[in-house]
Amino acid sequence: TAVADLAREHGDVPLHLDGARLWHAAAYLDEPLDKLAAPAATVSVCLSKALGAPAGSVLVGDAKIVAYRGRRLRKLLGGGMRQAGVLAAAGMVALDDQLPVVGQDAARALRLWAGLRDLGAPFEVDADNPPQTNLVYFTVDAPTTAEDPDWLPRFCAERGVQFLRVGANRFRMVTHHQVDDAGVDRALSTLREALDNWPAA
Repeated sequence: TAVADLAREHGDVPLHLDGARLWHAAAYLDEPLDKLAAPAATVSVCLSKALGAPAGSVLVGDAKIVAYRGRRLRKLLGGGMRQAGVLAAAGMVALDDQLPVVGQDAARALRLWAGLRDLGAPFEVDADNPPQTNLVYFTVDAPTTAEDPDWLPRFCAERGVQFLRVGANRFRMVTHHQVDDAGVDRALSTLREALDNWPAA
């Protein structure tokens, strides 16, 4: 709301909300989507992030803005598609089936974060900031990450657990509708196995 107040102070500048993670924010805060989006003139939400659709985003706002600016700009930028109904159908399934349970992703991310915290060194999480969405970040403080920074994700991928390195020794794990409680347990078990097989410095 602070950004919205600033926009109003400068002559009612229209505010756009990039709502790629709006679903998770609403679930975490236990607030309705329309309340969180209220300060914005337009909102975009992603149907593939968290909801499992193969592609697709939705632009929400005043009918005139969507019709005359959103659709026009989409065409100008080459965003038109034929036979888009196939993707739209997948988007409807995402909204009907996945949105009601999206909060489970954040709950499982919290379990994953707590498990990483409990594993201890060389894994490090921000103990004061548990995840609020489905993204879990952690660092590895070990010589291996300097010598072969992809050793850990490679070791885990060979055992069916995939995640990304997003920095020299920083990694990101993501929970989603295809990761159940057993998947979280498997990820933590694989990380424990990595500890037992850690290369000598």
